[in-house]
Amino acid sequence: MLNNKKFWIAGALSLVLNGTALAATMEEVAAAIKEEKFGRAARLLTEMANTGDAEAQFLLALMFENGRGVTQNYREAFQWYKKAADQGLASAQNNLAQLYSQGKGVKQDFQEAFRLYRRAAEAGSPIAQYNLGVRYMKGEGVEQNFQEGAKWYHKAAEAGNMHGQFSLAYSYATGEGLEKSMPDAFAWAKAASAKRFQRAQQFVGYLMSQMSEEELEAGEKLFQELKAKMNLSEPPPPAGPIGYSDGAGLQQEE
Repeated sequence: MLNNKKFWIAGALSLVLNGTALAATMEEVAAAIKEEKFGRAARLLTEMANTGDAEAQFLLALMFENGRGVTQNYREAFQWYKKAADQGLASAQNNLAQLYSQGKGVKQDFQEAFRLYRRAAEAGSPIAQYNLGVRYMKGEGVEQNFQEGAKWYHKAAEAGNMHGQFSLAYSYATGEGLEKSMPDAFAWAKAASAKRFQRAQQFVGYLMSQMSEEELEAGEKLFQELKAKMNLSEPPPPAGPIGYSDGAGLQQEE
């Protein structure tokens, strides 16, 4: 999901600090979070959320979902995500879809989750584009369609989402939804590993054990093109291996 164990809200704050009409108040929230004064951050966000500010509603929902500054309450998280999602905030639509998918704070509804993921994906959210690809690949809330899944993985990958890059690499390696291409698989796996994504590093290691010298040369050339285009850092050495038998475990929701 959008949050993670260490920086569960910092990334979300960075998305809304620029351009919001209430930037000064958001800076207060950011300062409270930095000082680990989560209760104060929650109070500030509640005031802003009650005025109808979608970004504040989204961040408050994150706090309720994670139990930071407030008692963890998925129902409250759902309500605040929905308010922000109804205003068209793509990040809120993605996280609301996640709650529908998992049945947290609301009755599980895969069709509604799919609808929300698609809205957010079409609005340009890389996270939602990846998650929509997962829905198509699994046939969850929609008829299974590998081609559509790979298409949305590709959109997410090009937007810089490492899970999209990793899953696109796997699709190229297996030919699920697109023409099989080991050089393309290598290039996208290496792009994901440049973000220190350990599973991608392991997949790079596996691919290297399966590819010919000519394929590796072509894959490295493709990666260098991606590296320049996407301003990627130099990836760490490959690890491994994660092979095709682990495919079911490659997809995870954000």
